[in-house]
Amino acid sequence: MMKKTVSLLLTFLLLFSFAFPVFAADDGKVALTRSGSQIPIVLVGGDGAPLADENGNEIFRFMDIAKATGNVDGDAVKESVLNVVRPLLVQGMLTGNFDPYYEALYNEIAELFSDVLLDENGLPRNGSGISEANKKIMADSLIKDHKLTAGDYGLFTYQFFYDWRLDPLYTADLLNDYIEQVKALTHNDKVAIVCRCVGSNVVMSYIAKYGTASIYGLGMCGVIGLNGSEPLSESISGKFAVNLPAISRLLADLDALDYVNLDPFVTSTIDLLKASGAADAVLKTAKLTIYRHIVQGATSALALSTFFSCPMYWACVNADDYEDALLYVFGPEGSEKRRQYAGLIEKIEAYNVTVRQHLPQILSEIKQNVAHIGVISKYGYQLAPICESADELSDQFVSVYSSSFGATTSKAYDTLPDEYIEARNAEGNGKYLSPDRQVDAYTCYFRDQTWFAKGASHSNWTKAENALMYTVTTSDAVLTADDMEVSRFFVVDNKTGNWENMTEENCNTYNWEATPEAQAPTGFIARLKAYFKALKIWFALLKEKLAER
Repeated sequence: MMKKTVSLLLTFLLLFSFAFPVFAADDGKVALTRSGSQIPIVLVGGDGAPLADENGNEIFRFMDIAKATGNVDGDAVKESVLNVVRPLLVQGMLTGNFDPYYEALYNEIAELFSDVLLDENGLPRNGSGISEANKKIMADSLIKDHKLTAGDYGLFTYQFFYDWRLDPLYTADLLNDYIEQVKALTHNDKVAIVCRCVGSNVVMSYIAKYGTASIYGLGMCGVIGLNGSEPLSESISGKFAVNLPAISRLLADLDALDYVNLDPFVTSTIDLLKASGAADAVLKTAKLTIYRHIVQGATSALALSTFFSCPMYWACVNADDYEDALLYVFGPEGSEKRRQYAGLIEKIEAYNVTVRQHLPQILSEIKQNVAHIGVISKYGYQLAPICESADELSDQFVSVYSSSFGATTSKAYDTLPDEYIEARNAEGNGKYLSPDRQVDAYTCYFRDQTWFAKGASHSNWTKAENALMYTVTTSDAVLTADDMEVSRFFVVDNKTGNWENMTEENCNTYNWEATPEAQAPTGFIARLKAYFKALKIWFALLKEKLAER
């Protein structure tokens, strides 16, 4: 009898826990949950979903490129390089005519990206688009026979897949159609939306066109945010920069993420060039001679042969860089390239006028009308080292300032000044300071509903982040960082997805030494020490290399 009573009691408690999935942790804080929402959630992902050609064959996926480490045809690479270098040296340097170089550069790079490039109007040129598998997932989710009951909705129940190259304003119309169908199917007048990466461009476009009436909760994780994506924005607006220390840090990150298998001798050579100052001298000379003559034409060729035939990536350019980016990529008003790409430019400008110029008003509307908001800013990785902002705190693709909507941060390898920390504590706002002394969340637009996940790279969406966004955006109560079991600053294991609240003891997650002394030594003695340290390591690895032969 006792066993039966206990069983009934446990069964009741289990059912009770399913009915109320957002529950209090032992300390009175709200714990994370990943199922059981009464509100349907529409997940708007980033640019990681595969694309397919008109025959359904997969043509492009970022992660495949990131993890490609072999199968490189050396002769083909050599031929491709010569095709570009030859016109640079022969026609460009000797005669001052760099046009053949720009054309060769465009042709060689465009061949690599031929499947994904859009035409001059920003439209697919080969019938490519969303994969058939993802189309089926969306279609199946909207079949009446597959309708779930309230309480069964999960983060991945209603996934909105889209061609992430296309105009965000066009895609916003498709998102609106999908949301209306989800509302009708589930008999809800509102949905929660969780967006990631460039999915935020789509969601901001949706709000600009349709408002917030259908939004119960809004989660934004690793989004483009306030300042666009700095590597995309700055690299095409005259702020392209080669940063050797940042390259070393990026390689260390890629190695730790198992995207590449690095030879230590390669990284030590970069470190030696950096410490000796030789690379800086070469780069400075190049910038004063060749670079300033070819930067605009080369920028245009590289941009239009990769991702800037895509309106979505123009939406990642920030307001300050926008006009310069148009000039560098398409030339001045009335240029031949402006006429050639008039259709694409029209889409780019429509987003600028509708969304970018009204972002403050859009954010204000969200704050006023959407109570259930959650923002996750990720960091602990090197920003792509091709722009002037390469030293900013980031998740590899976007800075913390941008993805958090305004946090004040140190550089990636530094901490906020002592006097700044003391001032914040004196104001009574010390809770907004990260234990690693790198982030002040007080200046965020949604300061009490913004979390910071250190150790989570931009391309990896961990179970901790998913559960946090799910919980906050679907809860009956309005939740802030003060209410949650997971604190405002938490540390994530990028491989397992496990999390723990950040402390001074567990906050060093970097794959490189995150100190000014190691990354940016100042003064003659400090630089000399760094040089001899790099030289010693380089010679030791060179000796190993020679011994292997």
